[in-house]
Amino acid sequence: MLAAGLLRCSLFVDTDGLAGVRPDGAPQEVTADASDASDAPDARDASTCPGAVVATDPANCGRCGHDCQDGSCTGGVCQPVSLVTNGGKLTYIRADTTHVYFVDRKAGSVQRVPKRGGSVESIATAQPPLFQLAVDATHVYFTAGTGVSRVPKAGGSVDPLSAQGGDEVALDDGAVYASTFTVDDTGAAYRASRDGANAVVLAPNLRQCESIVPSGDTVFIGGAKVLRYTTTAGSVTTLANVYARRLAADQTAVYAIGYDGLDVTRIDRASGATSVLATSPAMPRASDIAVDDTHVYWTTGVPSGFVLRVPKVGGAVEIIASQIDLPWGIAVDDDAVYWSTQGGTIAKRAK
Repeated sequence: MLAAGLLRCSLFVDTDGLAGVRPDGAPQEVTADASDASDAPDARDASTCPGAVVATDPANCGRCGHDCQDGSCTGGVCQPVSLVTNGGKLTYIRADTTHVYFVDRKAGSVQRVPKRGGSVESIATAQPPLFQLAVDATHVYFTAGTGVSRVPKAGGSVDPLSAQGGDEVALDDGAVYASTFTVDDTGAAYRASRDGANAVVLAPNLRQCESIVPSGDTVFIGGAKVLRYTTTAGSVTTLANVYARRLAADQTAVYAIGYDGLDVTRIDRASGATSVLATSPAMPRASDIAVDDTHVYWTTGVPSGFVLRVPKVGGAVEIIASQIDLPWGIAVDDDAVYWSTQGGTIAKRAK
């Protein structure tokens, strides 16, 4: 069991003078953590990749074979690179093996761009306000003023699935989940088959429901508090009295950020015990959260914000990127961290 003192941290890795991206594509200052560059035994040692200068080589940044995914390498640390600069209002994003998918609220469309850069494709338009999206092997699911719809990943006919749940959307192996946000107790969370059939209400009378995360046989619902719906029991219980704008989950915990708070809260998914895992260095207004096997990632801060991460076991908060114009969505894969801004940028940084 982790000690409480380990879980709360106020230490930030500080590396100055690195280059980031602004919405106009011009360089800006970014602070980036170099811990990934020292994980391997051959870190900063080019003996296993003769001729490489690991301090500046984007194909061997910090260690042999560490690819910066089209970004530059400064001081052995990969730098952010812009994938999209379109002047739109870009919010939530998701990634698959080849593309990053994103919502452009200004254009009223769902779009995608190759992870390694290339042409932006508009794959669907919808009645505003466009909100959230999710992807599976064949389709992009998205929420808008008309409810939940889906479209083939490469574009095509939009298939309306439900007039309910026009805010959050998420997927598990066989179902689509959606929620409706209200400021009173009239919101709800829903589940249906991937084609929209067999819709049922999982949790009625919800207030400020903004996040729904299926994980195994459990569905976590975030809003005025964090709820737990167990599919085997078919019942909803309160997991924690924590306001959660956005949630992410792994096999042992749920991680929450609040709209007006600075803290990332870890919630034990079995007991509901809470602890503060990290505190943001920015003004309030956290926007999105994601997890991989080892870290929790989140976006926060207005008008100039951060992309941050912290080890799941606690430790120093690492700055992935800073001085970002209204950061919003975040997604991670094995190779990189991706984020969007309401200033019209999709960017990434190699892990």
